[in-house]
Amino acid sequence: FLDGFAQAIRWNVDLMIKQQHHHHQQEQASSAEYDDSQQQEQRRNNSLEERWKRAYRMEQERFHRRTSIRNARYRRREQQSVQHLWDEALRSANLPPETIENNGLAETNIQERESNNDNGRKLQTTVRNQELVTMDAFSSPIFQLPLNEQFFITDMEDALEQFQAEIDDSESTERHELKMEFELSYERPRNTTVEDRSNMYHDAILRSISLLRVTSASDWSRIEYTDNYSNGGNDNRALEAEDYKEENEGIHDQDDNLPPNVTIHEFLQEACRQKYTLSTLEINLLLAHLVASVDTDSNTIINGCMQLYEELMLMGASGQSHSKPDATTYRILILAFNGRLTAPVEAINLSQTMMADSSVELTPEVFLEAMKACNAKMDFTTAKKLMDSALIEREFRPSLGSFIIFTEMMKALDLREETLAFFDRLQMANLLSRDAEDKLLLSICRWPRRTRRGDFVDISAFLLEILTILQRGSSSDKKPGIHLWTKLIEEMYTSAKADSSLWSHIGAAMRTILESYTGRPLNRKLVSIGLDASSFSNDPELASLLIQRSSTQNSGDGTDIDALPYEAIKSALETCLKTSDAKSAESILESMEKLDDKYPMQAKEKLYSLLLLCHAKDGNAVAAWHDLSTMVERDMNPGDDLFGAVLHALIIDGRQEEADNLFQSMEKKKNGIKIFPGALSFDAMLLGRIRSRSWDEAITLYEEMNKRAIIPSPQTIQGLILAYYHKGGQSAVKSIVNSLLQKDGLSFTERTFRLVSKILFKEVDTNLDDFRKKVRDIGEEDSTLRKVSLNLIRSVRVAEIES
Repeated sequence: FLDGFAQAIRWNVDLMIKQQHHHHQQEQASSAEYDDSQQQEQRRNNSLEERWKRAYRMEQERFHRRTSIRNARYRRREQQSVQHLWDEALRSANLPPETIENNGLAETNIQERESNNDNGRKLQTTVRNQELVTMDAFSSPIFQLPLNEQFFITDMEDALEQFQAEIDDSESTERHELKMEFELSYERPRNTTVEDRSNMYHDAILRSISLLRVTSASDWSRIEYTDNYSNGGNDNRALEAEDYKEENEGIHDQDDNLPPNVTIHEFLQEACRQKYTLSTLEINLLLAHLVASVDTDSNTIINGCMQLYEELMLMGASGQSHSKPDATTYRILILAFNGRLTAPVEAINLSQTMMADSSVELTPEVFLEAMKACNAKMDFTTAKKLMDSALIEREFRPSLGSFIIFTEMMKALDLREETLAFFDRLQMANLLSRDAEDKLLLSICRWPRRTRRGDFVDISAFLLEILTILQRGSSSDKKPGIHLWTKLIEEMYTSAKADSSLWSHIGAAMRTILESYTGRPLNRKLVSIGLDASSFSNDPELASLLIQRSSTQNSGDGTDIDALPYEAIKSALETCLKTSDAKSAESILESMEKLDDKYPMQAKEKLYSLLLLCHAKDGNAVAAWHDLSTMVERDMNPGDDLFGAVLHALIIDGRQEEADNLFQSMEKKKNGIKIFPGALSFDAMLLGRIRSRSWDEAITLYEEMNKRAIIPSPQTIQGLILAYYHKGGQSAVKSIVNSLLQKDGLSFTERTFRLVSKILFKEVDTNLDDFRKKVRDIGEEDSTLRKVSLNLIRSVRVAEIES
């Protein structure tokens, strides 16, 4: 019977996968013309067959790993036999070892060895006859009383009664016929040991569990719909079975026959009549067969599962150590109720019962399913009780998935402080490896920014607390993974758009990464965020360090230049220019040089010009002149703004002769191109003439500007007014001011107005009344200036009141 159930599980699993594969092929065919090859490959990987194979391999690996550990434990235990332990006890009591014969322990030593395989039968083996002697079965209500209508399929009860009557009429003959019936339906593998059969049962259970893991209620409902509305009922299943046999002929070595027509109630009746004690493994096999059945409705499965579970509970309560619910029992039930049977409340109740039973050796897998059931109903109260029980009362370590599900439930309730406290609790208990800590923190970093009602949630303070955790971990030997830092900084970057105070913290986080993870490559997004942080927090040194690290990894490992985008370097140099940090600008350009010719010439020209302006603003005339010469040598075309910046730096540095030579060389052809001096270059040269008090030369420069139709800048106007004042006094200033006012496109700034006022109205600072009178007289003499003079008088009066 049991071998038939194991075979039936395999058949049902294969049939379920076959039908789902058929639906998958239909869907794939309908969308094939719209999907590319990558999408089609993704569809294949996500098919039920592929998902089941992955789950089945994982379950097998876990089972074999756990079995190896258990067998090793048994081997260590068996190394010290009863004989050995008795001898040691006698020696410690100063008694001769021969005394063991008088206590009859030699025979006990032969008979006491129990079968340690997982089939759970409590058997005793004797050396004399090697016969199996089964102990009296526990008198269970299910095994001894008439069959329960809620437990068995109704349409099979008549056949069952007839079956029982035939057994009563001729016990011996019918037993032989019963055996022959099943031998016809299922060919038992020859030379099968108890251990082989146990492994076969375990494999069937793993197949069923794997199927429950990867299927949803909708998958099963499609199968039930097909069975309920297809013509022929069970005949349809028989036809599918024949198709399955034909299509898979020769694939399975020992599975050439269809699964036997075996029902659970037949098996239970025979077990009851033979007073056979069912072990936990055998009940689990029945459960696995029941929940994976493709031709049984959900109500029948629910009733059957609960009856089998109650039977195990009764046997366990009576002292049957090998017949009580274990972790596999609960896992099958919780998986089925939370998935196929869509009864998460019952799954939660089973989870609570499991956690309350200290005799159940929990596994991370069954606890994970219990947490999934709580998550399905968002029962955080029960989930918290289960988690507290697992961490305090039970001696097992939950899996990372359980912790992540628990934190996901806290996310839905916006329990930020509780989540961090829970993480600290796990960290203090040393329940997580470094990799598991990273994955859990990675999940916590993905905190939702809106509540379930759609309200915005400010998580800035929450992210800073996570940052503190990471910074604390970075000082230890087991540092958090760089991918975790990347995710946290991405989340902080999103929040910084609404909270600018986070930029400094992002910069601090980037410095921690650079200091603690030397030699580790940084991805493009992380570098980009760091450069933005350096720009918003005016930290050019951080930008220099980031670009230096990026250029090293790009030039060394052949990484794509996208890790150092042009806009990022440009923004960093602009920050250097803003803060007058020429040293960082030099470091950035030095890093850029390592990238050879991966930037276009126009981009390089812009970057070099920013470096030149940094040197000029910093007052380093020699470096600025060198930058300009480098640009010319590399066939770049620096404009008047760059020449003007270098000329200005040379003049401020007292290098008038070098400035004159540079100014005169501008119009010489360089690479076939002439550079004509503009307003900025004339401004710089005019500044040099004013500083040297060469008023005639300053006026000559202005006249040259007039010839070239160059509109003077406000700085040029101010220098020109000073030159005319020293050359011809107030009358000369009035003349040049009138001349300038007649030029189109010229604007007087406040500084220019103040300069002219100080020259023309020297007594303004001491006697405002005379100033007002003179302005009023000017307005009366010239009607075109009447309105302007009145506005000026009013402005002076307002300024006087404000001061």
